[in-house]
Amino acid sequence: NKPYYFTSFQEDLEVDGVIYKAIPISRKEMTMEVKKGNFTVTAPLKVEPFTSMSSSNSAFPIVFTVISYPEMVTLFEGVAKKLKHNYSKGTVDIELISKLSNLSGKVPKRTYSISCPYQLGSKECGVNMDNYKTILGPGDFSIDGLKVTADIFRTGNSPTDEYYTGGYLKASTGEYQYILKQNASDGSATLLFQLSHVDEIDSLEVYPGCDKKLDTCENLFDNKCNFGGFPYIPNNNPVSQGF
Repeated sequence: NKPYYFTSFQEDLEVDGVIYKAIPISRKEMTMEVKKGNFTVTAPLKVEPFTSMSSSNSAFPIVFTVISYPEMVTLFEGVAKKLKHNYSKGTVDIELISKLSNLSGKVPKRTYSISCPYQLGSKECGVNMDNYKTILGPGDFSIDGLKVTADIFRTGNSPTDEYYTGGYLKASTGEYQYILKQNASDGSATLLFQLSHVDEIDSLEVYPGCDKKLDTCENLFDNKCNFGGFPYIPNNNPVSQGF
């Protein structure tokens, strides 16, 4: 729940004791239709929290509020819906959906699929992530760019060889980072982005991921009662392909 304050001005801006950091962030022109629908912001990848954001992971949902200066009037408020990373430019396009758009829906939307739509640890999922975190202290891990090495990632030291894939870690500096892949063969994990201030990190909290399958929900997290997928939907179309 940590707030971040940014401005598109050339220099930092202070308003009522709050410092808005100047970064190369941009947005399109605001209209009444935009305020009620979708809206895109382009931000630098190397600046937190954009560094930790991933389209495949919403463990840390982010709410965006766009405010005009000097009026300090809220122009837009919404949540991240879709991300598009441009690694060559070092930017990320963040598609936001307005909170007002929820008013246009007549019925709740629900996607029926074999896999579970919930994020591990979300309110709908119900898993308490604190029960599954592993704390690594000094000497328990090493960091080399995108690679974090620790015994917990090695085959035999985690419930499965993919247990931490799709999970995340929290550094003692307060930074979060998404785990792209657990490499059980050499006891390492590949991160989506590099951690900052590595020399200041003396501990890590590591959290597992979830492949959204019923077996994983039941056997690893004892959470079958909250599984949100429909695992018995036929893989084949019974009309055109038969049972």
